[in-house]
Amino acid sequence: MVSYATVVYFVSMFAILFLYTLTWDLYAGFWVMAVNIGGDSTALGYLYTIHEWLPAAFFLSLTFWYLVQAQRRTA
Repeated sequence: MVSYATVVYFVSMFAILFLYTLTWDLYAGFWVMAVNIGGDSTALGYLYTIHEWLPAAFFLSLTFWYLVQAQRRTA
């Protein structure tokens, strides 16, 4: 039998991968726009940071949540 935490973990993994894909599309699309209007490295760096670190932060917090849930004892 699969635990609730395991199901939530795998469903959330698909959500994180979707978020990563969505932010990649925004990053790639806005990169071209930013370069065309003379965007500096700071603005482009923000786009890259959002694309890379937001899903990574969600993944880390999800993994720690799962580990905590897996250690809980049921009554």
